[in-house]
Amino acid sequence: MNEEVKIQWIESLREGKYREMKQEYFPKNTISDFTLRWKNYYSPLGVLCDMYAKFFNRKDCWKAIFDKDMPEWRSVEFMKSDWAVPHSVYAWAWITNENEIEHKLWNMSFEEAIKFIEAL
Repeated sequence: MNEEVKIQWIESLREGKYREMKQEYFPKNTISDFTLRWKNYYSPLGVLCDMYAKFFNRKDCWKAIFDKDMPEWRSVEFMKSDWAVPHSVYAWAWITNENEIEHKLWNMSFEEAIKFIEAL
């Protein structure tokens, strides 16, 4: 993994630059699994995606999406996906085993993710 990205990712998770997405923030009967960002709350992978957008000065990456069947649910897509990290983000971060990392990082707290990322 790119050491600069790794250090910045850990700092971003540790220093409160992002609001951590937690299950209790979601409306009842919704599933938060596999969501990069919900409103202004981020998963650890959502933080990595946002870092990518800022690095490349991309202001068009995030787009709020609404489900008319569940109006209380408002997910936010990153480059047309709300649950998958684009390959370009992994390439930028020099992460090669993206599927393995993605599966492990889903639903981790920021604290758990920091420990996991430090070991990469």
